[in-house]
Amino acid sequence: MTYNRLCFIYILIHLLIRIESFTPEVRHAHSSVLVGNKLYIFGGKNETAYTNEVFYLDVSQQFDTGLPPWTDLTLNSGIGFRSGWSTTVALNDDNDDPTIFLIGGFMFDKYSDKDAFTSLVHRFNPKFGQWDALIISGKEPDRRRDIQAVADDSGKI
Repeated sequence: MTYNRLCFIYILIHLLIRIESFTPEVRHAHSSVLVGNKLYIFGGKNETAYTNEVFYLDVSQQFDTGLPPWTDLTLNSGIGFRSGWSTTVALNDDNDDPTIFLIGGFMFDKYSDKDAFTSLVHRFNPKFGQWDALIISGKEPDRRRDIQAVADDSGKI
C-alpha cells in the first residue's frame, strides 16, 4: 500500500467513526474537591434524580471551556449510593497519597428513592477508585446537608 492510500484510509476511519467524550448532565447539590490538578465532582441532582456519578477535570492543561475534557469514573468507581448536598475534603495519607472524604448530605439507594444512609463519612481513594464507609468513634454528629468541610495541616477535618 502506498503512503497516500494509508493516509486516505486513516482520514476515512476518523470521519466514519463517531467519537464522543463524556459530558456530564447539568446538576446542582453536587460536591467537589481539588486534588492536585484534578477537580473531582461527586453526585448531585440532575433534572430528575440524585446521581452516584464520580468524574474529574484535569486542570493542568489548557482546554476549551465550552467543551472541557471530563473523565468519567462512575462505571468502576461510582458512589455506592446516590448523593446530594454532601461536602468533600481531601487529605494525604502517610504515603502522601490523596484520600477524599464525602461527608453528610442525602444518600439514596441507587435503584429506588429509599434512604441508603449507612455512615456519615465515606472515604474515596482516587488512586485505586475504591470506596469505604467509615465507622466514627465517639458521638457521631447529626446528619446534615449543604455543609462545608475543611482540613487543617495536622489532618483534622
